Amino acid sequence: MRPIDIVALLSSIVLAIVISTFKVRKSAIPISAFPVFFMFLAPVTIIVHMFFHLAFVSYGIIQSITAHSFEYNFRTYSLYLMAGVLIYFSAQLINRLNLFLVTGAYTGALKAILAICLVSAPVILLNPFGLLPILVCMIALLAMRFSLNHCGAVEREQMKTQHVAVRN
Repeated sequence: MRPIDIVALLSSIVLAIVISTFKVRKSAIPISAFPVFFMFLAPVTIIVHMFFHLAFVSYGIIQSITAHSFEYNFRTYSLYLMAGVLIYFSAQLINRLNLFLVTGAYTGALKAILAICLVSAPVILLNPFGLLPILVCMIALLAMRFSLNHCGAVEREQMKTQHVAVRN
């Protein structure tokens, strides 16, 4: 494992700790901190690793430009597009996880997880690191199951009506 991969992994873990701590403290309903960390670890890991991927690809392009051998082709386009799409879906997953923590609505998060898995699946054949987004999404899916504490149905319905009132 390269040092840059360790930096990316550690920075995604630290960022997920910060986000999950903030979410647990600001939540109006009781939520468990440990599963929330694993919920947000998935999109944060994907976003951080894709930004490092974009930096690595850009560095290679800059090297080829300085060597006067740069050629813009489909490979270059697809490397940028894949990272952009995964960053977008991961940002959507963060938004849907926030909604899940407030209302308990999980369909948006499931759709975002499914989209990430569908985009990442073909990459597994080319690079074993293509499995990373799928693995962290499965961890987030399991963490969603355990994130909400056992609070009464009345409290959950009150939170849903308050959220709907705030959105309108």
